[in-house]
Amino acid sequence: MTRLVLHSYAHNLCMLVQKTKILADIPVEMETASMTAVEDYVGALKRVYVIENIDVWRTAI
Repeated sequence: MTRLVLHSYAHNLCMLVQKTKILADIPVEMETASMTAVEDYVGALKRVYVIENIDVWRTAI
């Protein structure tokens, strides 16, 4: 499941995406796929500094 969460993050790079979209990217065959599971995986990946949410870059025009 870690690979699937990372794949969804990579697929949605540079976009503001809800966790429901990440859950929708996980195949239906994954019986353990639930919102709680996705949140747990995202939290664990953040704690080990694999993923990090950053603010959008805005030009000062």
